[in-house]
Formats: sequence, structure tokens, C-alpha cells
Amino acid sequence: MVNLVDNDEMDDNEDEMNMSMGPPSKYQRMPSSSRSGSSANSNVLESSRKILRDRDVSVFARWMYHAGLPFNCVNYTESFGEFIEAVGQNGSGMKPSTYHEVRVPFLKNEVEKDKQDCRRT
Repeated sequence: MVNLVDNDEMDDNEDEMNMSMGPPSKYQRMPSSSRSGSSANSNVLESSRKILRDRDVSVFARWMYHAGLPFNCVNYTESFGEFIEAVGQNGSGMKPSTYHEVRVPFLKNEVEKDKQDCRRT
């Protein structure tokens, strides 16, 4: 039997509920002992995200240093932000672009976009 209770019907003194059979759903209230662990889980998740971000920024910065890019390239927030978002959405395992890809087809596409933008103005 699944206990489906509207939160408005609950008293404040009923924090410790006995749940019986069935998977948890958005209509069930979790026992207070389970809820207290959620802040610990969120702290672990937040800490993990910070560690992963620090690692990613470190790898990116190292690439910038080796490639000789100026530090202010990260200030191009619109295009840089789009770049970071696109790579993040692609996920792990994304293959890096090749010299040919960047130099020929993608450069041609960008030149065409710029020409069209100039024609509009």
C-alpha cells in the first residue's frame, strides 16, 4: 500500500512517517531521517562539481599556456561562453578538432557568416 498524502493535510508533528511498500514518489513524504541526509548529499555533489571544474579549468589553462593564447581571450564572454557550453553539452569522449577542420571548412563557414552580416548592414 502506497501512502499518498497531500502535504496540506500533514501536521508538523508527523515528520516521522512510516512508509509502506512501493517506490517513493512526489506524493510521498520522506521520513525526516532521509531528508537530513539530502544536505550532506548536496554538499558532496557541490564539492565534486568544484573539484571537476577546477580540473577542467586547469587543463584548459595549461592548453592556453602551451598554445600561447593571451589571457584576455577568456574575456570574450559571448563566444567563449558558447564554446564552453557546447563542449560541456557534447560530453566526455569528444574528439578534438583537426588542423584541417579548423583551417578549411570551419574557417570558410565563419567567413561566409561574416560576409552575410556585412551585407545586412
